[in-house]
Amino acid sequence: MREDKGDSLKRIAFVTRIHAGREADAREAQLSVPVDVLQGAGVHTFETFIGSGYYITVFDCRNAGFQATFQRFFDEPSVQGFLDKLRPIDEGLPAREM
Repeated sequence: MREDKGDSLKRIAFVTRIHAGREADAREAQLSVPVDVLQGAGVHTFETFIGSGYYITVFDCRNAGFQATFQRFFDEPSVQGFLDKLRPIDEGLPAREM
């Protein structure tokens, strides 16, 4: 079966550096990822890689409006709560907008 172009898989990797020696803290924070909001926001797949001073998150969605999907995901209060746990150990996450 051929996929419609508007329903093609979109993938983006979000790469940040974590402070040296804080990989274990990143793994602990990872336990609080709000997986229940992923599908509702339109995220099809969510993978995370932690190691060697990096925190890499890969998002997949089957939606032509990937930017809107990405924004919906990050606008979720529970996602912001998860990011609040990462901010003290991550060098690349922007401050939370109020």
